[in-house]
Amino acid sequence: MKRSLPCTNSGSDISLAELKTYTEGWLLSCEIDQHSPNTITFRSNLLKKLVWFLERENCASCGLNELRKFFHYIQNGYKNPEGRCGGRGGGMPVEIAWLCGV
Repeated sequence: MKRSLPCTNSGSDISLAELKTYTEGWLLSCEIDQHSPNTITFRSNLLKKLVWFLERENCASCGLNELRKFFHYIQNGYKNPEGRCGGRGGGMPVEIAWLCGV
């Protein structure tokens, strides 16, 4: 299997630790703003998958290039034998239910 290019800092990246902190704060803000539980769950699951991907790719930071790689992985990960984000492999393209974690 071809591996993507290593993650590199593009100048406007944030560290993985900062991303996790910002994620927690953003999700708390969503609750304070009274977003629906489904919206909060969707956002939380998507961000967990982003963090999982960045850790899998050994990225110390996240910038535009890493986000592009993540969305490419989301669209094409089903083609990999190991599936997406540690799930089972299978030949299914992205569905909203997968992104929501249901």
